Amino acid sequence: MDTPLACSQIQVRPKPQKRQCSDLFASPSTPGDLDSQAEAILNDNSIPSHLRTVISLLLEDRKQLHVMINYCRELNDVITGLKEEILSLKNLSSARPEPTPSVSPPSASGKTATSRSESNRSSYDEIERSRSLVLAGLSESHADIASSRVSHDFNAVHEIMDFLSIDCSPITIYRLGRFNPQYPRLVKIVLPASFFARLMLRRAPRLRFFKTKGLYLRPSLPKAERDRLRQERAARRQSRDNVNVVHVDSVQTQPSTSDHVVDNVCTASNGMTANPPNM
Repeated sequence: MDTPLACSQIQVRPKPQKRQCSDLFASPSTPGDLDSQAEAILNDNSIPSHLRTVISLLLEDRKQLHVMINYCRELNDVITGLKEEILSLKNLSSARPEPTPSVSPPSASGKTATSRSESNRSSYDEIERSRSLVLAGLSESHADIASSRVSHDFNAVHEIMDFLSIDCSPITIYRLGRFNPQYPRLVKIVLPASFFARLMLRRAPRLRFFKTKGLYLRPSLPKAERDRLRQERAARRQSRDNVNVVHVDSVQTQPSTSDHVVDNVCTASNGMTANPPNM
């Protein structure tokens, strides 16, 4: 049996041609030929409908791609212009001499801001004082634990507020100043609102019927006001002492042999607190 020999000629496959990459920044080519050929294919009824649908979708994608390419070209032009502008500004800044730093005086706006902050702080302090009270004469606890001493003050103030029928709880209670074994320190009472502080001050005279005697309640005052009241009390005390001394001298110089006058003179000279006669 004779077997036919294979063909001696070897078929050579053609090398596939590489698809050229499109340059995004190159000038757009005229798509007239491709559009006309695609239009002819779409109008050819011998081509299946599904194939024509695919071709139409590809053409639509091609149009959108052209729009994006044009947009990228515009962005590239804008970026190139900005780079050139930045480079020119850098050259100008390097050529210009550096200014010497100067210390400018505080502006009026800074003074205004400072005065505004001070006024806000003063208004805040005024609000805090309007709802705060100071209690004097409350004995201190001698416990070694600080929390026990604080609890003693809280309980004592709560008893006073219950006695005065104040329907609120104090925000904070603390002692003023350093500890002194000679006399109890003042107690600062901060209430939720100024209404309760005014109500507690109006009912403060009832404290003379409280079980603990010698309690005194007053509003919280700024330092300037406290100094002014202290000076007024000192002046009144000095004036009373002067009146008593003058009264004693005037009574002693009056010539009288009555026993009643002698008794008045002795009382005034010993106590210095006798009331002067009607003048």
